[in-house]
Amino acid sequence: VKIMVPGRPPPGAGDNAKPEVMPGLREWKGGTGSFTLAASPKLVFPAGQEAVAALFVEYFEDMLGATLTLAPGGTAGEGDIALALDAGLAVLGEEGYQMEITEGLVSIKASAATGLQYGGASITQILYQSDNKDTAPVGTTRDYPKYPIRAGMLDVGRMYIPLEYVEELGKYMSYYKMNEFHVHINDYWGNSGYTAFRLENEKYPLITATDGSY
Repeated sequence: VKIMVPGRPPPGAGDNAKPEVMPGLREWKGGTGSFTLAASPKLVFPAGQEAVAALFVEYFEDMLGATLTLAPGGTAGEGDIALALDAGLAVLGEEGYQMEITEGLVSIKASAATGLQYGGASITQILYQSDNKDTAPVGTTRDYPKYPIRAGMLDVGRMYIPLEYVEELGKYMSYYKMNEFHVHINDYWGNSGYTAFRLENEKYPLITATDGSY
């Protein structure tokens, strides 16, 4: 069903194409030109968003090989990333965000921390696709989830998986904006009478799986 959204700018003939990310951006208005990440980029963020800033640092190091310098409450310069909380964007929900990419700066605004985090995942994916993992097309996006639950399930009941790998999968899921992680921690095989309970239980130690637990 197509609906008309008042105020959305029409596409122009010279607009940059919408970047491909997972999941796809909901709204995009392309500009012209491109942004280039600074050689020593800063991440400017508001007070209280240290956890989100830490995720940005991890995304950029793991995916782009870039080191972000944290600048809480600082001033963004050429080639930097700036985060801001904006209550006016509550219409996009807690997971929504608005990102403006100019030739000199990437600005990400959201009404909640999760929106800032998902904006970080998007700009990381966009930069990752460029030749040197440091450029992004100029444009503005308003992005928000199509489905409220985006889940994955890991069955550790039937086979023990080290906790470090479970944590790593959680990071991968956050990178693709998945918001629910179902870890199947126990199971029972009726034929063999074997029970695997992966959480250590000090009160009833016999139910704890002998081939690995958390």
